[in-house]
Amino acid sequence: MKKNIFRSVLAVFFAMGLTSQVSAIGVGGWVGYNLATGIDLSGCESLKGTSGECSKGGIAVGGDLWLFSLPAMPIKFGVGAAYVPVSYQKYVGGTVGGGSGSSSFYTVEYKTGFIPVYAEARADFMGFFGGVTVGYNISTSTASTSTSANSVVVTAASGNFGVGGFAGYGIGLGPVKIEAGLRLFSAGSASNLTPFVGAQISL
Repeated sequence: MKKNIFRSVLAVFFAMGLTSQVSAIGVGGWVGYNLATGIDLSGCESLKGTSGECSKGGIAVGGDLWLFSLPAMPIKFGVGAAYVPVSYQKYVGGTVGGGSGSSSFYTVEYKTGFIPVYAEARADFMGFFGGVTVGYNISTSTASTSTSANSVVVTAASGNFGVGGFAGYGIGLGPVKIEAGLRLFSAGSASNLTPFVGAQISL
């Protein structure tokens, strides 16, 4: 009889341990560096000229709003958004036109990035966490061309649907949980792997 009571008490505490780390509502934020693993800059490197630039990735930031959780389970659902820079390409060279304009150098720049806005689900277990995201990537890409005479800037208006995921480990400090892990965002055919640190606050 005592063993059964003891087992029942352990089961209750185990269940409380599973769910105590997950509040039905809360907010979170994170910052990381996008490695832009799906970007190939070999073409850029061969065409950039002597003073051009080819780089990928950059500082990414994001936030989460957790709205509800499943009863008696360490799974919660919410929405989030982020800013993810992808690449920067600058081409400099040549001369443009003839006659008096033949000494004009030209510069072409491409900045690519996106803002994923997504619904998300997350599971927590003994400090470890993981989840998935599904949403829409709003393009922040721009292209610009310039010479000594004039310049043109074009902003990309199109976006695409994307999925992603995240996983990591967190340490609870009262209602605050400090976390570190990896996030993956898809944008078209490119994958964006982002190591991050952040915090979750239970409300």
